[in-house]
Amino acid sequence: MKEFLKNISIRKYWFLPILRNKSNYLRASGWIESFKLKKSVNAQREPVPWFTLPTIDFLNKKLHKEITVLEYGSGNSTLYLCHRCESVTTIEDNTEWYNYVKSNIPSNGTIINSDISQYSKQIKTITANPDLVIIDGKVREDCIREIRNNQHNPSIIILDDSERTAYTESIKDLHQDGYKSIEFWGMAPGIDYKKCTTIFYLSPNCLDI
Repeated sequence: MKEFLKNISIRKYWFLPILRNKSNYLRASGWIESFKLKKSVNAQREPVPWFTLPTIDFLNKKLHKEITVLEYGSGNSTLYLCHRCESVTTIEDNTEWYNYVKSNIPSNGTIINSDISQYSKQIKTITANPDLVIIDGKVREDCIREIRNNQHNPSIIILDDSERTAYTESIKDLHQDGYKSIEFWGMAPGIDYKKCTTIFYLSPNCLDI
């Protein structure tokens, strides 16, 4: 019986040496820290978006201080973008979350608390045309529609959770407008299932794709 229980214990914790290895992808990417903290961070516990890990790797190399960002849906992504871009305007419908992000946002970030009925229309209130628009909040189809109706088409649009069938028609509309796209499939920080973040782009663009 003792030997049987010992074998069960060994089998149960076979993965621990792998996770302790600092070069292991789950540890190096911050996935394990995100899982433990229940928030999206890298291995150094610095904020990152809740995009797929391949998307984050790509953006780490491509973002720069001349990019202006409009973001639908605030959070750790806002802090991440503020650190890497010229300016970030983020729109949030949850007042409690708005207050949390506002208390942590750097000086180059602006957060707008918007009723959901006006949420997607906030792009019309932005005086400077954004180079990059991120759609990772509520009513995403409406947000895409408002972006398409705006006079200035951003060179980059990032749609998270783009594998959802609810966004199929909106994605077709962006392609009809001339946007090309790159799908980044994989796990996101702390999330154990496969999802997709898609980057839509016009040429030339702020990420030099």
